[in-house]
Amino acid sequence: MKWYPTSTCRTDSVRSSGRNLIPVLLLLLTFLLGCKPELPPEVRKARQEHSVGSNHPIEFPHISGSFGEYRSGGRFHHGLDYKTFNRNGIPIKAVQDMTVARLYTSEIGYGNGLVLASADGRHFTYGHMHDFVGRHPGLEYLRLALFLMHPTNRASVNLPAYFPFKKGDIIGRSGESGSGAPHLHFEVGSGGYFRSPLEDPERAILDFTAPTLLRLHTRTRSFPLKRVDRKYTQAGHTIDYYTLDGTRALPSADYRIGTYDTMAALNRNGVHGIRFYALDAKSLSPELYKSIPEELEQSPLYKMELDGIATSELRTADRYYDPEKTAIGDEYVYYLYDSLKRNRKELDTGVYLVEVLDSSGNRSRLLFQIGEATQADLTSEKPEHPPEEQASTEEEDPLLKEANVSFRTLNPYAGASFSYSGEGMNLTIQIPGGNQRGQARARILDKKWIRAIPPASEGLESPREIRAFVFDARDLVLSGYMYISGQIEKRHPDEELYLWNPSSGKWNWVGKPYQETDTRAFYRLRLKRGGVFAILRDTGAPVIYPSFAWQRPEDDLVHQSNEENPIRMLQYDIYDKESWVDRKSTAVFLDGVPLRFEWAGDRSLLRIRVPEKWLNQEGSYLSIQIDDLAGNPARPFFDVLLPSE
Repeated sequence: MKWYPTSTCRTDSVRSSGRNLIPVLLLLLTFLLGCKPELPPEVRKARQEHSVGSNHPIEFPHISGSFGEYRSGGRFHHGLDYKTFNRNGIPIKAVQDMTVARLYTSEIGYGNGLVLASADGRHFTYGHMHDFVGRHPGLEYLRLALFLMHPTNRASVNLPAYFPFKKGDIIGRSGESGSGAPHLHFEVGSGGYFRSPLEDPERAILDFTAPTLLRLHTRTRSFPLKRVDRKYTQAGHTIDYYTLDGTRALPSADYRIGTYDTMAALNRNGVHGIRFYALDAKSLSPELYKSIPEELEQSPLYKMELDGIATSELRTADRYYDPEKTAIGDEYVYYLYDSLKRNRKELDTGVYLVEVLDSSGNRSRLLFQIGEATQADLTSEKPEHPPEEQASTEEEDPLLKEANVSFRTLNPYAGASFSYSGEGMNLTIQIPGGNQRGQARARILDKKWIRAIPPASEGLESPREIRAFVFDARDLVLSGYMYISGQIEKRHPDEELYLWNPSSGKWNWVGKPYQETDTRAFYRLRLKRGGVFAILRDTGAPVIYPSFAWQRPEDDLVHQSNEENPIRMLQYDIYDKESWVDRKSTAVFLDGVPLRFEWAGDRSLLRIRVPEKWLNQEGSYLSIQIDDLAGNPARPFFDVLLPSE
């Protein structure tokens, strides 16, 4: 990085003996600001037109969920989520002249949603709205009527062209209907194909921040990365260069790249494409970084684009993302190979380049070297290792001993079933036919094949004789879910089933049993991956803390219409990371008197309404009692409520 001196850079020493510290700090701050790295003049000129498009459905376009993101169940997020900062009732605008074509009202999915069609053949979907109070009040009356008349409060109807909107008209207000915290979901599509809403020049978010590369992954290991250089394009965009945080030549293996792009804090994950190249270089060197042009002419070994998604491909995200390693909102892990090609060519020794592009024109590049080829499970179809052949570290999970248990080959789109019975566990893992893509291998391993049981996470406790087994699935790519069913014997009332997550290094609670006694737990749950399963004890207690206040339009109406008898709404987040909150155990008291409460949708958010006239002049005590599903009580929680002046 070049440093450009400016006229404000001072090198005079500062005498601080016996003087006030404030002038010293001001001088030091001036020194630091004056000596910061400056952009090259041509780059600074190119960035002067930095802007955020004005034609967004809400006034402040902060994106909390990006187009093409991985979502649970192996599906793509095929729109944008606009953050509303935990507020409801924000006006939502029509982004161009269009007419309502479809209306949704439901407690799941889009919630209260509208699909509007434009004259150019595109359709625009707005989801999770609070209501349709806007230019056409009749649209809101229709929603209420459909909601009340439908037996399950779920309706989806096509509408004639009765409700036209001009660009900029208010079509409704933001909310939290359907699922998730308050936000607005916005889609743009046509002809069975979805495009990123930011592709429209009037909505483009011009950004100059390159994606952050976090780790280079193999199936069983990860290698941290460090940035070593930065360049700028003539258009003002950034190209960052990374290498491994430590010099070493890696084996030939199935690689993935862990990355994240914030788009200058306006977008949660703006990754647009992935490229994987083999370079004609024998070793890494500073000269190699300088010699790489802005655009590479040779064809990549692998290429992935996320600029558009067909309707038929909405549930194929796990073809491009590694679902086991991807942590939504934290690290998105992309394959560097086609996951449907089982017989992949083994990588040769040499230098390789990974390029990650965002949707604005910035890119980050990782260069790493592959050493002598290993027995990395890329071309071999052998079900097991011969006794005399030592297992490669990339072929076997480091948690497992070398196992002479044969794999079972899973053919594409074919169903399969695996059962384990032993040590008080009787469980079956089923893979439904039709959602497994690409050939894969899988097997069940007993506890004796586990090299070392990972330690229990905070809030969990390992029994003296831990009970565990392994579902070892290689190259398994699902468009949906697997299912685990059966029962476990509980030697302690707070024992439940957990799955080891190698990416986070923690045990994940598998889910709530559909039936449970003090001695048995019965399961019928969905899974996205395999791994080490174990029975652990939940010793962590739920946590209660005040929530950032959600504003809802109807709450404002209540206060306005009840000025003589105002009602205070309180909200508290209830969190339990080991299992789940037992809502049936909840109790709320005001000065010792039981008080009514409600749970907010699918979130662990407790809402309590307290009439002001119930509060004592000296203040009242609010107390909350709650347990988790393992019976662990939360620490006593008290809040003091003072009457309004």
